[in-house]
Amino acid sequence: TTATDFFFVSGLRKTWDKLYLGILGVSWSAEVGLDTDLVEVPKERYAGPGLTANWDARDNIMQPTTGYFVDARSIFYDEAFGANRNFQKLNVTLTGYQSLGDSTRVLAGRALSEIGFGDVPFSGQSILNGNRNLRGYSNGKYRGDRLTTLEAEYRWNFWGKWGAVAFAGVGWVADKDDPISWDDPLLGGGVGLRFRVIEAYRINIRADIAWGKDDHGIYIGVGEAF
Repeated sequence: TTATDFFFVSGLRKTWDKLYLGILGVSWSAEVGLDTDLVEVPKERYAGPGLTANWDARDNIMQPTTGYFVDARSIFYDEAFGANRNFQKLNVTLTGYQSLGDSTRVLAGRALSEIGFGDVPFSGQSILNGNRNLRGYSNGKYRGDRLTTLEAEYRWNFWGKWGAVAFAGVGWVADKDDPISWDDPLLGGGVGLRFRVIEAYRINIRADIAWGKDDHGIYIGVGEAF
């Protein structure tokens, strides 16, 4: 079990063409209780500054049909900012969109990588999570200092405000001292329904069901998964 509080603030400014650069700050604490011999110091705090960069070439933020989006951020947790450990996190995400004939059919894809450096705590590890990176997996079942996922989704607006999707993905998780086992991937996939609630902004409500390796999940939310 993990108990935590969390504070995050960031600011971005458009600097050139579709490039946005900014800074961020994060502070959070966690208390972890485990049933194994691995026990973390109670109520550790992690805090530090970071840098962030975006390249946004999408035609629409909420419901893209063409273009791509790149998001990169690096956070430096350090004792100088009140952290109990010194470590760094690097996150890079690339999403792309391509309409197939017209805007009612879109192929979307996402590649995501998270890497931890230094003394990464248990609660600071990257987690395979159906709400964040790979649908079909429960939060925390697979975790490590390094995580990579790939996911593709076919979107079809088949009638009026109604749409359907089919998606599949793959993920890998490893600790920093272990090589990523590329020949032992975590596979996931599923289907979903969409309903357009605000036409002017292309905002959908989504409901997905997905299956992973000995796992599954149901996901309901506003907007697309990516």
